[in-house]
Amino acid sequence: MDGEPPISRSMPGWNDAFIPKVIACEHYETDYTVLFNLTGGQQITNVTERKFVRRVIDTTWIQGEDANDGTNDNTTAVPNSNYIYPRDLHRYKRLAAFHSIGAQLRGFLNGTINSQKTTNPIVNTRVDQTKLLDLRHDYFAFPELVGLVPEFYENMVFSLFSNQQFVSVVWATNPAVTAGTVPGDESTAYPCVRTRFENRYYYHERDLWIVYSIAILLAAVGVVSGTLAVLENEGVLRNTRFSTIVAATRGLAFEKLGWVGGDDRGDLPRDVKSVKVGYGIVHRGSGLGVLQSDTGYLERAAGDVGDVRYGFGLEGDVRQLKRESSFLR
Repeated sequence: MDGEPPISRSMPGWNDAFIPKVIACEHYETDYTVLFNLTGGQQITNVTERKFVRRVIDTTWIQGEDANDGTNDNTTAVPNSNYIYPRDLHRYKRLAAFHSIGAQLRGFLNGTINSQKTTNPIVNTRVDQTKLLDLRHDYFAFPELVGLVPEFYENMVFSLFSNQQFVSVVWATNPAVTAGTVPGDESTAYPCVRTRFENRYYYHERDLWIVYSIAILLAAVGVVSGTLAVLENEGVLRNTRFSTIVAATRGLAFEKLGWVGGDDRGDLPRDVKSVKVGYGIVHRGSGLGVLQSDTGYLERAAGDVGDVRYGFGLEGDVRQLKRESSFLR
């Protein structure tokens, strides 16, 4: 069909959009001329010529007529002289090999695709694993399906030759002679060129020095700036705990605490760690700092004058408002 298919039976054109078509395939023995390209362990084939020789089973099926040939198969095909029986061992084994490959092909093609809902078809076949269906267009077959089926079968046949045990090797100097396991000599010598792909890197010394110099300079600037920051903090290194961050970024409401103390790592005194902090209305005071003689802590007096703002403060210095429901008032 051409264009986008209708999604449901209620849409116009449903009865005319899907027209059944039947194709038939015959199994032929074929002479191929194939160019094999084995690169990086991947086999790529290019069929340059194909010649159909004969049908694998050269008989014609007669539909609707029962056979009376003494076998359990009731299929009628003529002429009987073209039947291949197991007593003809060589031809029978050859026919069985063709039949096995054909069975693999039918294993992919058999099945159904329920397209009653074109947006979500129900697939009950292995053909969706091949390139015969257009998966981007609701799993419908490509218009050139008649040519794609033989191509798919050829790929199945040629894939057997990717196994070295199935490859028939001949001498390049004399293609009519099979190499087999016989060692070669001077008469079988053939000029050949062996190639392979490999990655090689060429480094430009000037570019490397420029890049590394910039990286070293930035690292040195980081080390110097970090050292200056530590010296500015009187050589005290602080961690990244919450209490340490509050101490480093504290507001005026916390100035009454004695932040100076602890050990050399910048930890806070224990009495400071036990103080409770709350969020609410904080009065910004303007008291003077008083140095306590017994502890050595710098303490500021909290005044009642100043701006009123919201923020964190100590217990008793923060007035926290509680919301009440309207129906309780």
